Amino acid sequence: MHKFLRVYLFLLFIFFNEAYCQNQAQQKIIQAMGFEQFQQLSNNHPDSLKLLEFLVEDGFSITNKQYITVIDVQKLPSVSLPSDCFENGIPQKTKINILTLPVTFNRNQHNYYQISESDFILKLRPLSYIEKKSKSKPIN
Repeated sequence: MHKFLRVYLFLLFIFFNEAYCQNQAQQKIIQAMGFEQFQQLSNNHPDSLKLLEFLVEDGFSITNKQYITVIDVQKLPSVSLPSDCFENGIPQKTKINILTLPVTFNRNQHNYYQISESDFILKLRPLSYIEKKSKSKPIN
């Protein structure tokens, strides 16, 4: 009986965690686009919505400047993040809405930005990668 209960609770946790993550991505899309455009996208172009969800969740990463050796960090453009995106001076990926930042995604190469007033770099994945990965992600 305990084993069944543990499995059941584990499955519930997985289900609600996945739903929460998807809901969080959708909230960021709504924040950037507005609810009406989100609804139109959801109804008419679900593949585009799926791509945006992937972009919001996995279309970028944050790296400390000290680990960047391939590019000249001093020459990178900078981007400012809202103060609520930081925790103890460290940018928190889950709190960043990439759709509201003045950044540009390139089709076939990574794009980098210095995060203002920090020791971190924002690394944007190529759109070709995002498109490929969003298509391979299972539909919920």
